[in-house]
Amino acid sequence: MIIVSIPPHLAEDEITLARTLERHVGERQAIKVGSLAVFIGDRSASKSRTRAILKNLTEIYGLPICTSTEGVFWASDSDEIADYCDNLKSRAVSLFTRIKALQKTIKTERFTDELKGELGHTQLGLFNKLDRGARKQAASNFEETGDWNVVVDGREMSDQQYERYLEMGG
Repeated sequence: MIIVSIPPHLAEDEITLARTLERHVGERQAIKVGSLAVFIGDRSASKSRTRAILKNLTEIYGLPICTSTEGVFWASDSDEIADYCDNLKSRAVSLFTRIKALQKTIKTERFTDELKGELGHTQLGLFNKLDRGARKQAASNFEETGDWNVVVDGREMSDQQYERYLEMGG
């Protein structure tokens, strides 16, 4: 078991949770957050409040508290902490990937809203028929030149050329 002193100046609920977790060493001894919540109040104790306290115990006081699908536990050794850190890193990468994708969506939506004011109805309809890569290129061209020429099959086309291309089954 990793031995870390529980700071004496903690709030009562923090001390209660830390002492409880000292009896749940290792992932095999994990306890569910809902069960921990009971230790700091009655059965209606808030899971989110319990999670917030657990977060503070780790982030502020450095207690070796980890979580898994099994629940919350006091890390038994540095390997459990390393595994938990790897899990957190993976989740962080996933979150940042999701944020980046959503930010692209915001940019595309803003551009499309601006485009509606700039392009005629026919041109906007054609723009919406472009595949994702062609839209990105058209958006870039439009921002730089005010024209949304696209490259299809290696050939640059204006909106009128692209319209004819689509009419011919392209």
